[in-house]
Formats: sequence, C-alpha cells, structure tokens
Amino acid sequence: MNSAMGIKRDADIVKVSLPDEEVVAAYEEDGDGAAEQPSLNPMCPDLENPSSCWNARLWDLMADELLQLYELGDSTLKEMKQAFHKRLGRLALKRKQLVPVDGTESADDSEAEERIQLKREKEMLNKHRQRAGTRRRNVSFTFATGKSNR
Repeated sequence: MNSAMGIKRDADIVKVSLPDEEVVAAYEEDGDGAAEQPSLNPMCPDLENPSSCWNARLWDLMADELLQLYELGDSTLKEMKQAFHKRLGRLALKRKQLVPVDGTESADDSEAEERIQLKREKEMLNKHRQRAGTRRRNVSFTFATGKSNR
C-alpha cells in the first residue's frame, strides 16, 4: 500500500496528492460513470473520509490485484479489507497531525520535512524523559532496598 502511494513511512503521507473533493463527490454521485476513477497507480486515497465510496473502489482494485497474485480465501480478503480501511484511518490521522493548524496544505516539501522533523524531535524528547523517569525509579528502588530492580 505504501509503495502504491509512493511513501516509505507514515509521515510521508503529507507529500501524497489527494483527489480533489469535487472529483470524489462526482464519483460518490455517479459511481463508475464518473469521469475520474480511483486508481492504484498512483494510489490517491480520500483521507478526508476514509470510509468513502472512492476508498471502497480502491479496495476493490487492490483486492483484484491481490487475487491475481495469490490464492486468497474469503475470510482472508475480509481481514485484509478491514486492515486496509484501518490503515487509511491511521494515515488520515497522521496527515491531520502533520498538516498545519490553519488547514492550508503546502506544496513545499521543505515545510513538510520540517514538520516531520519537529514531530520526531518531540517524540525523542518524550522517550528520553520516559527513560530518565525509569532510571530514577530504579535508583530509588536500589537505594531504598539495597536490591537491584532488574
């Protein structure tokens, strides 16, 4: 799924071009008769509404491709469909976290990279604080009991 969208990690979702709202709305209204159809090459999911008909059609296309490559049972396809839609939901959430608060999306990759880098630094700082808290508890336990906590 990542390769179909041209991303290597979730944070790259800010670089994926999404379908226009008008195109998705036309597809929702006209279905297969719409001028523009969902495609796997490149995959452009509707992250504004992960449960849209647009994304359901993307799943159908992906399922057809998977069935050509592998022998899959109905239960496996059902599980994969659930995983597909959950993944779209996670990507939509990640995109909302990384897109600026004012809602404007920038085509400038350097701004997207900067937001990704800031988010990584914040996560690293949180991990450092968690480790420091664990070390303090271990030292306190050792000092109070004379035994190692490990």
